Amino acid sequence: MTIIWPPSQSIRYYVPEDLHLAALPLVGAWICIVAGTDGFSLAAQPRNSIRSHVFVSFYLPVSGIIPFPSAPLADRYLYLPAIGLWLVAADQVGRLLYVGEKERRYGMVAAGIVLLMLAASTAARNLDWKNDVMLFSRFVMQYPDNAFGHHNLGCAYLDEAGDLHAAEREFNKALAYDPYFPRLRTQLGYIQLKRGDYKGRSSITMKQSA
Repeated sequence: MTIIWPPSQSIRYYVPEDLHLAALPLVGAWICIVAGTDGFSLAAQPRNSIRSHVFVSFYLPVSGIIPFPSAPLADRYLYLPAIGLWLVAADQVGRLLYVGEKERRYGMVAAGIVLLMLAASTAARNLDWKNDVMLFSRFVMQYPDNAFGHHNLGCAYLDEAGDLHAAEREFNKALAYDPYFPRLRTQLGYIQLKRGDYKGRSSITMKQSA
């Protein structure tokens, strides 16, 4: 999905605990992946088989079939596998463009439109990386009930924008979603300290100690 629509990318993905509702789409996606891989492998040119197997070989270790200590799902996992995928796609498109003059003309127009759409969507996505406030604001839009996102957005407001009110709001949201999230009460106590509210800081610190 993130290849087709880059703005849907996230700095961190979360796999739902209950996958029953997503079972059918997941099975359908895997059928498409396997069918597409086999289709490329059975193409008339043997080099496509090699390229498709490059995709599969690099993708299987990061597919989640065997868990490993990192993010369960990340866009960076597709960097190397995509090399084989795009080589196969480029080869097939190249063959299509030279079938005939009419096909070549329409193929060039279609390729140009796709490239323009991808360039525009990538430019839109890059705006989210302007600073940490924009980056984590986008993250909490994608995962509004995630303590990690609200904590990091609070840190961005505190460190980059110097907005104590916005930082406190995000830290409190994170605390509501996960009361045991590390350092949250320390951050709230620091905000009270910056305001000169030593009594408020002490009460927050006592709650943390308790």
